Amino acid sequence: MSLNSSRPRRTGLFGASRRLRAGVAVLLSLGLLFVAAGCGMDVQTNQPYTPAEGVNVDALGEYNVWADPEAASIVFAAPGDKTMIGWNISRLFAVLDPVEQARLAAVGPLGEFAVGINGDVDQYCLDTGLAGFDLPDPVAMAVALDDTIVTESTEEWLVIGLDGPTRGAAMPDRRFKRPEPNIRVVWAIDEAAFKRRLFDACTP
Repeated sequence: MSLNSSRPRRTGLFGASRRLRAGVAVLLSLGLLFVAAGCGMDVQTNQPYTPAEGVNVDALGEYNVWADPEAASIVFAAPGDKTMIGWNISRLFAVLDPVEQARLAAVGPLGEFAVGINGDVDQYCLDTGLAGFDLPDPVAMAVALDDTIVTESTEEWLVIGLDGPTRGAAMPDRRFKRPEPNIRVVWAIDEAAFKRRLFDACTP
């Protein structure tokens, strides 16, 4: 899960300094390590959802929220603009198949490092229905750096299930007289634009 406390700034990676590009590339590769710990969040709404888009504790509860729903509830209800990019976004739009992995490794040391460090994660993703490893934290970072890659999002009032069968679920209140939205939920990004930024960040 990624929560940005303010609206993402519209600045891309293309004009970044060499040091920034190197730092971003390292973060892009290291970020995938968090997948094994359940980083990322699938939002249970009326949007279509299949098991290939993410992994939950049960039918409704995403692990991070399920483990501490009270804390998640406080964060979601806090004032200020927030943007959420769920693990489903990564598993739909930020997957690198073997051909793309080979291309990334070939761009230079950072690309080779980014692919090599994710070998175990690659196997996990293959075991859970993907064509290769996905990049949940890097895709959230990409949105934070350049909001123009978002192609679909909704403003939602999300309520966190605290116990019982809804524990760990982020549920939208879509009644006619619902409260004002407390978060923007991203549903789709420009996959090609994200991958261009990833390859540019890793290229010397």
